[in-house]
Amino acid sequence: MPCFSLCWIIFPLRERGTAEECIAPGSCYGRWGELYPENALPVEEISAISRLAALHDIGKLTIPRDILAKPGALTPQERELMQTHTTHGAELARKIPTLTDNPEWSVFVYNICRFHHERYDGRGYPDGLSGEEIPYALKWWALWIATTP
Repeated sequence: MPCFSLCWIIFPLRERGTAEECIAPGSCYGRWGELYPENALPVEEISAISRLAALHDIGKLTIPRDILAKPGALTPQERELMQTHTTHGAELARKIPTLTDNPEWSVFVYNICRFHHERYDGRGYPDGLSGEEIPYALKWWALWIATTP
């Protein structure tokens, strides 16, 4: 089953909006190639990454429903718990059988789950990485964030 289909099955049960959110970022690799042709990826990689990127929020399955669906701002404790979705997702990604057969994609999904909230200025989470410490494959994430209304 494609990763994007899995999102539509799981996330509507857990959090409104996450199914749509988990699909959209993958399309950014094509845009990255248009804007930065010197960094363009082969079409087959863009296709695979677009599907795999849908798993970036899989760790939200470990977050209590009342926190995911809470209207308004989270408390500091709730925010801290919500931020664990990155590390939980990375660990879940290590256990996906079809990914363990392909080490390259396994590393990508681990990285996208763990590091998708890191920021170039170092103010992200979970590790506070900055600049070149952030895995290369995640640089496009900033482009997606910057170009999404």
